[in-house]
Amino acid sequence: MASDGKLGSVPDWVTLQTKVFTRWINQKFQSAGRAERIDNVLTGFGDGRVFGAFLEALSEQKCGAKWNKNPRMRVTHVDNINMALKFAQQLGVKVKNFPAAADFLDGETRPVLGFVWACILKFLKFGDDDDAEKLNAKDALLMWVQNKVAGYGLAVEKFPNSFKDGKVLCALIHANRPQLMPGYEGLAAGDEAIAAMFDGAEKYFELEKYITVDEFKRFDEVSMVVYVSDFYYGIAREKKKDRAARRIGKVVKFTKDMDARKVEFNERALSYRARVKDVEKVLGDRTIDNTMAGAVQKLDDFDAYKRNDKNVLIGDHLALESQYNGIGTRLSDKKRPVFQPPEGCALSDVAKTMKELEEAEAERNVALHDELNRQRRLLKLDGRHKDRYADLEEWIKLKDIYLNTKEDVRSVGEAQLQLTLMSAYETESSDVQKGSVVDLQKVGEELVREKYERSEEVQARETFVTSKFEEFSSLAAKKRAVLEDDLAREVYRADVRVKAVGHKNRYNKISAWVAEKEKYLRTEEKIDNTTEAQLQVALLGQYNKESKGYYSSQVVSLVKVGDDIRAAKYESDLSSWTYENPEELNQDEADLEAKFKTLNELHDAKKPVLDDHLARELHKDRLRIQDKGHKELHASLDAWYGETAAYLKARPEIDSVPEAQLQLSGYANYEAEKAMVTETSVAQLKSDGAALLADVYKTEYSEYSWEDPEGIASREGDVDSKWAELDQLAATLKVDLDAALAREQEKERLRLKWTDVAGSFKRWAAERGSEALAAIFGYSLQEVEAFEATLKNIEATTAAQSSQKTSEYEALWAEMEKIGIKENAYCSDRPEDLKAASDGMEAASHARHSDYYKEL
Repeated sequence: MASDGKLGSVPDWVTLQTKVFTRWINQKFQSAGRAERIDNVLTGFGDGRVFGAFLEALSEQKCGAKWNKNPRMRVTHVDNINMALKFAQQLGVKVKNFPAAADFLDGETRPVLGFVWACILKFLKFGDDDDAEKLNAKDALLMWVQNKVAGYGLAVEKFPNSFKDGKVLCALIHANRPQLMPGYEGLAAGDEAIAAMFDGAEKYFELEKYITVDEFKRFDEVSMVVYVSDFYYGIAREKKKDRAARRIGKVVKFTKDMDARKVEFNERALSYRARVKDVEKVLGDRTIDNTMAGAVQKLDDFDAYKRNDKNVLIGDHLALESQYNGIGTRLSDKKRPVFQPPEGCALSDVAKTMKELEEAEAERNVALHDELNRQRRLLKLDGRHKDRYADLEEWIKLKDIYLNTKEDVRSVGEAQLQLTLMSAYETESSDVQKGSVVDLQKVGEELVREKYERSEEVQARETFVTSKFEEFSSLAAKKRAVLEDDLAREVYRADVRVKAVGHKNRYNKISAWVAEKEKYLRTEEKIDNTTEAQLQVALLGQYNKESKGYYSSQVVSLVKVGDDIRAAKYESDLSSWTYENPEELNQDEADLEAKFKTLNELHDAKKPVLDDHLARELHKDRLRIQDKGHKELHASLDAWYGETAAYLKARPEIDSVPEAQLQLSGYANYEAEKAMVTETSVAQLKSDGAALLADVYKTEYSEYSWEDPEGIASREGDVDSKWAELDQLAATLKVDLDAALAREQEKERLRLKWTDVAGSFKRWAAERGSEALAAIFGYSLQEVEAFEATLKNIEATTAAQSSQKTSEYEALWAEMEKIGIKENAYCSDRPEDLKAASDGMEAASHARHSDYYKEL
């Protein structure tokens, strides 16, 4: 089984939900007539197909997915599961975090169990009315249970807490099958009730015992909802069976009656065929004696005249025809197959035989048969009268037992039920008198009016029915009076018992309050601050006030309720009742008196201890304030150290002599400040630490000396070590600042030297360029030719000087770059500027050279 996302044992709720869900899913497969089964809900849906089958069984719809029927690789399993998940979304299954296929494949606990629970909520339906449609499955199931056990005095408020002691589900079984819970009233909540519930559910609707009593008590809400849903469906299924059994009983009774009638018809038809040749014998006269015997005798005479049997057979023919039609009518009413008599017994065969008799003696036949038919009609009416009487006689027997039975009524619900049954009886009795009795009397009147030969029997039956209804009227009045007294007594008893329950609940509430306060008074609080000490002293004072008020309001009123219960008594001409268990009331009240005495003793012992705690904590606070000052002074020194160390460690960029001199001045200021801080703040820190360690509190209840001497020593040692570190940093900084001053003085020398070299070079280049541009080669050919040697000498000298000066300024610039000079306030010229001046000079020299040879 997958874990709950972490290594270790599987949580209890996971084990129980897995067990309940697995069994519930297999039940759904079985109910839907499917062959699929799973061993574990966390792993059973791994191939996807069983998952899809589960959704089809719940929704009663086809998925239509093209499954991978023999998945071997993980990817084919994932495909199947994704198709099932898509089907679930189409069905409207909603989950806050919809699971992935890998969750089912890997058996991830929360996604799989959460999704199955969402499916259960989606498809569980309880009831078919509008209210059930408005509620979710859980609330509808809870309302169903509440309605079913409403008369049992049980609090059915929520899952799973209202169900864990087993009583609610025992009541649910008792409400529908009392014989399965014969000792319900005496069942103890807890293991006994749960075991009895397991037995009852197994016998009632075959709910197997697939969990233990201990597992049931550990059910969470989800597991309990699923388990209780089996009760709803199991009870509904059994009720459906009961209705089916009643319908089958009626069908069986009807079938037996029809089979008997068919057998009788066939026998009479065969008898008729045996006597058919002897029917045309007797004619007789037409006088009647108003009896069936007389009519039969006349027919016998007619048959004697016509082979002695004709009129008898005519009567038999009519009877057979009437009987056949009666059978056909009843079969048609019940939509049963048409009655087909065996060969030779059909009405067509009988009619063919009788046709010969009718042709021979038509007039005689009509007259005799009129009388015979009248007598038969009277016989049918008598049969109808007897049938109605038999139904009434059976009804009377049942109601006679009911009216003469005294019910054992022990609750308001039972009393109300019996009165409801009594009202139902009265309504039924009135309906029977207006219906069946009146119909019986109408048939009887007709039989008497027609001078039926058994009129006395008819009247005797009616007299019996009338006398029984008169007797029932008296019995019903007496029974109603008894039942109304039962209701009054049970209402009174229920009211007193409600008070007794309230007395017990209030006792339990007071006992719980006392236990809580006793625990408080016996608790030795760990007090380590003034606020807590002041709070505990205040709480003790508040408790003392609360205790006195609680006693006067709760205990005194409890005793008054107990007095009312002990004095309660119901008395009438028919029954009486007093409260059964006054001893328990007395014991509870005496117990509370003893408990409050104990509380007072504990209070008196606790008060001086708390007062000492407060005095000690005030002393602590004073020391803590001193320690806080020590810490703040240390923090101030630490902050000064931090700022100073940062100053000593920092190496600001120094790019001038004044900046270097300024930093050395700052260093001198640091040395003076450190000496002052050492003589004041550091000395104060150590003086305060010594005073704090010397201040000790001691009494008979407790003692206290400063709890953190190591902290004081640590802070003072920290300052000493950091002061030593500052001395090392300061020495290093002084060396660095002296070196920086020397470096900046060298930079200043180089800047001034560059200014001189660059200015000198540019002036030299300008002078040489001006000389080249202003050169005069001579005024004659001889002078111009003589100037050629001079020109060459000038150009050679200028080139040599330019090379020397260029090497000089390039070497100086390289030295400046090496030492880190980036700018020069005295001169903005750079090597490229000097190179430009040199290039101008060379251009002027080249122009002079060109001009000379042109002039020459």
